[in-house]
Amino acid sequence: MNKDRQVSTETSEAVAQLRKALNLDPTNAEIMVLLALKLQSFKRQEAQKLIREALRLSPDVPQVTRYVAKYFRAEGSIKESLSILGKAVELAPNSSFLHHQIGLCHKQLLIQMLGERRPGRRFPAAQISAKAGECIQHFSKAVELKPTNIYAKVNLAEAYGENRQHGEVEKIFTSLIRDTFLSDFEKQHCLTSYGFSFHCDFDPPISGREYKSHAGTISFIKQLLQYFLYRLKMSMDHDGVLRTKLDQLECHFTWALRKDDLDLPSILNRLDEQLKLDVGKKEKLAQTYNALAYVKFLQGLQKDSLSNLRTSLNLNKECHEEEFHKSLIVTYGSFAWINYHMKNYTECESYLQKVQKIIENISSESSSVPEVLGEKGWTFCAFSYKYIEKSKECFKKALDLEPEVGEWNAGFAIALHRTEHGKFTIENSPAVKQLRRAIETNPDDDVLKVFLAMRLVIYKSYEEAERLVEEALERSPDHPQVLRYAGLFFKRNGSVDRGISLLRKALELSPKSSFTHHQLALCYKMTKIKLQQEGNHHARSSRVQEILDQIIYHLEMAITHTPGFVTAMSDLARHYGEQHDISRAEEMFQVTFETAKEKNDNLHVVHFHYAAFQLYCKRDEVLAIKHYMECLKMNPGSYEGKESAHGLRKIGEKRIHRNTQDGEAYAILGFIHKEKGEKRQAIECYEKALSFGDNEEYLSNLCALRLSLQ
Repeated sequence: MNKDRQVSTETSEAVAQLRKALNLDPTNAEIMVLLALKLQSFKRQEAQKLIREALRLSPDVPQVTRYVAKYFRAEGSIKESLSILGKAVELAPNSSFLHHQIGLCHKQLLIQMLGERRPGRRFPAAQISAKAGECIQHFSKAVELKPTNIYAKVNLAEAYGENRQHGEVEKIFTSLIRDTFLSDFEKQHCLTSYGFSFHCDFDPPISGREYKSHAGTISFIKQLLQYFLYRLKMSMDHDGVLRTKLDQLECHFTWALRKDDLDLPSILNRLDEQLKLDVGKKEKLAQTYNALAYVKFLQGLQKDSLSNLRTSLNLNKECHEEEFHKSLIVTYGSFAWINYHMKNYTECESYLQKVQKIIENISSESSSVPEVLGEKGWTFCAFSYKYIEKSKECFKKALDLEPEVGEWNAGFAIALHRTEHGKFTIENSPAVKQLRRAIETNPDDDVLKVFLAMRLVIYKSYEEAERLVEEALERSPDHPQVLRYAGLFFKRNGSVDRGISLLRKALELSPKSSFTHHQLALCYKMTKIKLQQEGNHHARSSRVQEILDQIIYHLEMAITHTPGFVTAMSDLARHYGEQHDISRAEEMFQVTFETAKEKNDNLHVVHFHYAAFQLYCKRDEVLAIKHYMECLKMNPGSYEGKESAHGLRKIGEKRIHRNTQDGEAYAILGFIHKEKGEKRQAIECYEKALSFGDNEEYLSNLCALRLSLQ
């Protein structure tokens, strides 16, 4: 049996790969220790030799010493293991792994102490308690540094049990068993450890004597299971009541901010910029810290989240000098939610009571408080373009309650500016009207002036638009948002060089702005297209390449700071193709397709760029047609949809020019008309296509169109 095991282990893939790696890098101490751990059970001499050599080469490298310590612990050399781990944790004090390993060493010593039963050799209770305390100290630190370390949590609960802290035992195990992210194996491990902990729980189902005499019998196991289910039900009932109260709060945790909709790095950059812009504006800063707290929570940084909430709380109190002001509804609500997630139920209930007291004082529902509606609106606005309609609704409700407040007017104006589409005139445009109103109530807000200018250009009011932008730039020459949107204004109006200049200055102030990097890339793209259309090809080729490098650089920076930036990713993939790096372009397109599908975000844009890539870089007209059609079907009214229709039309008409009997070309034109709702023209094209040959798809489309006209 042992021989079989030796052969199996010796030839295992892990050992083989580690040996191969060590041959390639003979002085890599980390590989040595990992191989030693694999060989420890059956080739001890070789394993010991590897450990000695690793310690000689890298005595102070934490990645090496922590595995060496693990080796000695498995050998039973606990004191030697603790000595090595002590040095390692000095070098890497924030290593969850190291603290867990130190805790396991102390646990092994504790087990030895508890196992000693001979008369005169039994350890005093104080010593056992002290050793359990050392276990708790290091297991707690391991969990704090890595909250997903399930095994450290179980070990911590067991140590609490040995220290007679039974409330902590139940708190940890109940939390673990409810964790929906645990694998079946992890859940089984938790349940087993929880079951063994029952014999030292308060209010036990059976006495210690019965435990010793009946442990392992079916009746004993049934009693434990019934007790466990009873305690779990009691805990879940209490939890259900808490959740009901929490769900009724108004804060970031109840506003349906789905993590899948959010680009957290991008949001953090925006919030960081907002903190710098709002210096001195305590109420605005308090809101930003509330939003930051929620983002930190989503990142798993609960302590940072609480710290941000405390900052928000202090700023609010400096503004209003009272503990129960209505502006604290969101902050206290977030405090309650985070404490609930951290299993601090007493603290959670305390904050719930604070919210309730505020509601009683103002005699109004949280959802009808203008300050709450305003903060909710700004949160939707800052977190994702997908929530902009919700943002608009919040500001509209706040304005209905307080029509003169500048903040609600500004928020509603920005939301309208971002959502208004359709045929309006300068006189009846809701966005123009509201932006003017917002500037009246916020005369120092120069960003609003640039937004109004961008709207006025749509209605050809160029003189007023340029005056507003120049005024904003003169008043706020170092405001990154004014510079950013002014750059966008000039780019859209043909002054690309001025746009580049302003965007570069904005980037100096906010170097992590994905939006600014993307807009700069688009400016350089316009410069490249203009250059390609004029002058001698050879004279301008090196300049075009320089500009192409700039485009790629800024697109790469945009997706570095916002990894899920689908539009920038699509554009980058296409420009890799222009640089003749076809394999890199294909790889980037596949990643972008997956990202767009996962996020349900701008998939039509990816199809459009991929179609252009296939047509112009790979000369594959068939795939180009397929992806242009996908884009047009998904979003015919978008820029990409219209450009896809244009691309398809060019292909169809070119093919008809070459061959007037090309049925597929007529079908392409029929498809364009069908997607645009031009049914009669679509019928004519499909009829013509079928006159040159049978095709089930064309016939099906033709029948559907004819039926729709009846």
